[in-house]
Amino acid sequence: MDMDYKAAAFYLDVLQWLSIGLIAVWGYIRSKDSDNNRAISKVANELADFIESSRAANEDQNNRLTMLQEKVSHLPTEQDVAHLSNDMSSVKAQINGMASLLSRVEHQTNLIHDHLLNKPR
Repeated sequence: MDMDYKAAAFYLDVLQWLSIGLIAVWGYIRSKDSDNNRAISKVANELADFIESSRAANEDQNNRLTMLQEKVSHLPTEQDVAHLSNDMSSVKAQINGMASLLSRVEHQTNLIHDHLLNKPR
């Protein structure tokens, strides 16, 4: 059998070029995978930082809300304010009653004073 070495060399050269081309494509794809991995890693780190900052902000808001709830729990209710208003009305009525009583006491004191000053001797 007579072999054509030039044809075999040509096909080996073509095979070599195809192999180099496939290796180049494979290397390009692998480098893109590496770039994608780096980009994904960067996004994952940014996401982790965002989650941590969000958690810290949420904790701060929870603390502020707890403090606000504690302060609001000590405020009087509408019922307490109504009760205080009724008590104030009662105190006002008692003061007005004492004012009239004091005016009568003042009048009697003035009568006693006049009697003591003007009594015949």
